[in-house]
Amino acid sequence: METKYIIGIAVAVLILVFLISSSISSAYSSFKSKPPVTTTPPPIQVQETIQTPFIPTNTPFRKNITTTSVPISTKLQQFADDINNTFAWKSMENVGTRDTKDLDFLRSCDKPWNAIYQIGCKIDGVLTKSQVFGPVSDANLQSPILRVGAYGDDNLCSRLNGELFVYRMRPQDPHMIDVTQNLTNITNTQPYNRKDPLFIDDYDSDC
Repeated sequence: METKYIIGIAVAVLILVFLISSSISSAYSSFKSKPPVTTTPPPIQVQETIQTPFIPTNTPFRKNITTTSVPISTKLQQFADDINNTFAWKSMENVGTRDTKDLDFLRSCDKPWNAIYQIGCKIDGVLTKSQVFGPVSDANLQSPILRVGAYGDDNLCSRLNGELFVYRMRPQDPHMIDVTQNLTNITNTQPYNRKDPLFIDDYDSDC
């Protein structure tokens, strides 16, 4: 009887050990199957510093200067310099290096031509005039061929996209008058186109 009691206790202890061992094994397996929990730290915020170049307050801002176009004042000065060294007529005194080729007077009347001239150039509405030339005269010859540009090329005013004007005063005129519309080409067959280096002034001749 005592032996059976001892065996029963032993069996109970074995069962209890088995149950405890199974429980521990199951708990360990459950713990092992769970992924580790990691904590992500919050992102570190970096404050960006924008550096600006130092500009002294007493230094004016300088704009880029473009040279793609020539100022009107420069163009007009170029014209004035050119015409003052180019204008010529056949009987001109102290002609120097001026070109008098193809220059002439077309008529012979009973009085001299005796005219003074100024040549103007208007660019974008701005007008400049040459110095005064003359008197253009050769005895009683009239209707001169005059030069306002280098031989074989358009005059500088037209090449600068300007409009040429011719002003004239003869003894009977009270002041300089614009005779541009009354000028002709060197064949005296068409109005002067304001571009050619030569033209004829036959306006209001005396014969």
